[in-house]
Amino acid sequence: NKLWKLMIDLNMKKKELNNLIGHFQYCFNQECSKIYTTDNDDELKVDFLLFEPNEDFPFYKVVSAGASDYQMPQSNGLLPNRNEYIIFLSKDFNIQSDEFNWYLNLINYVATYAYYEKASITYSHAIDIKQLNNEKFPAVFINFPEIYNDSYILICKLSMFKTCACLQLMPMTNQELDELTQYGVAKILDTYYPKEGKPIFLADRKGE
Repeated sequence: NKLWKLMIDLNMKKKELNNLIGHFQYCFNQECSKIYTTDNDDELKVDFLLFEPNEDFPFYKVVSAGASDYQMPQSNGLLPNRNEYIIFLSKDFNIQSDEFNWYLNLINYVATYAYYEKASITYSHAIDIKQLNNEKFPAVFINFPEIYNDSYILICKLSMFKTCACLQLMPMTNQELDELTQYGVAKILDTYYPKEGKPIFLADRKGE
């Protein structure tokens, strides 16, 4: 009885969902592999798009679908006040595992946190996720999906009057959270995307 499962009925409006899928199919140069949806009792229903590893992006891409139904209070005016969220997982990640469910729960937690708290979430924010009971990751950092070199991925037009920002979720280790607390956003960005060396962008920290 897993919380997340493949279902026929989708929560997001079909036209907006198709536009979201099309946006990421273009960005990742591949078809959407699967759509997961939830049967939980949250007022804000969030589904998930799965894109398998391919030649251009040899890792899993998981994208929320439905978080943008919540219109957040306007924060800085630089991005739309609706979000969808992306997580990247290593190519060898077991998507049949309970660990995969944890990452889906993480995306759902961030989306519903904004909804229930009537909060605005944008880039360079960090959210406490100790409620998700993962000792390795006490918080999550929200940022631009910088592993994708084109800013096109950042904004998706869902309908004529509805656009959303597409932001990456990066679970933070205790060390990374300490760095953010002590030295600020610039330090953690340099940790994830150093000027020299490999970037850290896979949520599960494997295969980098």
